[in-house]
Amino acid sequence: MIEHENIYRNAKKLRANKDFQQLLTQGNIAFYSGCEVTQIFLFDQLNKKAINYFTLFAFDEIDKIDDKPRFLLPKLKKIDSRYSLGVQQKRIPIDTAKRVFEDIQNGILNYDESCEISKRLVLLPKTYVPASSEVFPVLLNLLLKPNYWGDNYIIEFFDESKELFVSDKNARSKFDHINKIVKSISAIKMDLSTAHDRIGNIIFQFPITILKTKISSEKDSVNLRIQARYHPKVSKAKNLHIEMFTTYDNIISGFNAIDTDSKEINNVLEVGDDNNLNIILSEKETGLILRNSKIIFCKSASFCGHIGTGMEPRTIRFKDGKEKKIELSYSHRFIVPDTRENNYYNIISRRNQNNEILLKSGDYKLLKSNQRDDALEYIRKKIRSHSNAAEICLWDPYLTAKDIIETLYFEDTGIPFRCITSYQKSKTLGSHIQSFEQFCVEQKKYFENHSNNLYIKMKFLAQHNNYGWKFHDRFLIFVPQAPTDLPIVYSLGTSVNIIGKNHHIIQKVTNPKKILENFEELWKSLDNENCIVTEF
Repeated sequence: MIEHENIYRNAKKLRANKDFQQLLTQGNIAFYSGCEVTQIFLFDQLNKKAINYFTLFAFDEIDKIDDKPRFLLPKLKKIDSRYSLGVQQKRIPIDTAKRVFEDIQNGILNYDESCEISKRLVLLPKTYVPASSEVFPVLLNLLLKPNYWGDNYIIEFFDESKELFVSDKNARSKFDHINKIVKSISAIKMDLSTAHDRIGNIIFQFPITILKTKISSEKDSVNLRIQARYHPKVSKAKNLHIEMFTTYDNIISGFNAIDTDSKEINNVLEVGDDNNLNIILSEKETGLILRNSKIIFCKSASFCGHIGTGMEPRTIRFKDGKEKKIELSYSHRFIVPDTRENNYYNIISRRNQNNEILLKSGDYKLLKSNQRDDALEYIRKKIRSHSNAAEICLWDPYLTAKDIIETLYFEDTGIPFRCITSYQKSKTLGSHIQSFEQFCVEQKKYFENHSNNLYIKMKFLAQHNNYGWKFHDRFLIFVPQAPTDLPIVYSLGTSVNIIGKNHHIIQKVTNPKKILENFEELWKSLDNENCIVTEF
């Protein structure tokens, strides 16, 4: 197995070195004259060394070379007692970039001052990164320097260790803090929070500038026009292969391809359809892709206009005597051009949209009254199926020992639990409770009387008085092992003590990171001896 892995890695490395030479060859995809280096690093105060957080080498056609690095933060930003964050930029000659590319393969990153890099960097062959659009975003572009001409190739050293803060329980918040600082630097516009798998990596970026293209649809919506012009330094046209195909309903609705070596490209291709256009433009001799786009043509637009009625406004009166007036209006929808809405494409699109909603909404449980057993079993299955989680958190203002035992205790691998309740709300379930201390005693007694608590690692905190802040929603949170991975969060719809007794829905939330961040914020404010209900 190890031998096979070594063969695989060596083959990738060999190919990547060939790709590096091919992409840098003048006239293949650009005419580079320099390289801009953006290095994000952590300075280790303990060992007095810089550690790579993320580095980008972006080739460009700017002749100017800067001898001194430019620091993009006025001073190092403190992350914790040991690490501080720095960001610097420098322009280096292409020959220096070539030398650095070789040095990294030998475990050294040194173009100005030495910076420690991961011992588990894997060199990957070239990867084509198409330009982003609002309809088709490419998250990797949030790490790259914008290429206003077109697309990019990258060659990447991928850090498979991801060792930064590996044993730090606050790793997630530190990553978020670092990424927030980096994102705020307008000079680089990098967002590592959306491509966190690249932390520790080194990327060489090769913007494609050899060709500028324009694609348009003809009036008949059957033919498509492609226009292209070469870089001013290109003396001889390339032998290009151009493919166009369109899709809808997961079928190919049109296709055409041509080869051309003309210097002036202005061709009309009879494709058959112009919906969801895909275009691939490549150079036949090198096999390099020069353009790959997905395009949706806007054929109509609709907007809703409001016209005042001139009638007496609707009024709303509040308890404090204040009054709000709501001006009434007519609304009318306008479509430009005024075409039939029920054409074949719109009918199919609406059906696809309905199917997509159904397919993506499967991770939920809709409950009517008297379905408590079903509800509890659904939650228990979710808990058992996430045995790879680092922690499981239960956040419920009415949470008690009974609820925890009926849900989290069905996890059988010893995953740590963190639970938060609200004393003011949960105490209402036992009207005889007179103090927070009495509440804690009764919760501990319930745990002791209803379980041997074997293999349980749990901390149960309560928000009360001036500790923390009030909350309402109920969440089951699965915290991943890797601090850069997204958590999995379910909204319970109601409190565990009455779950399944009334109509509600348990469903997976779409912005789990924010939920976990809010939980951590509240947990931090409660994590003291005055808020501990019980701990195992």
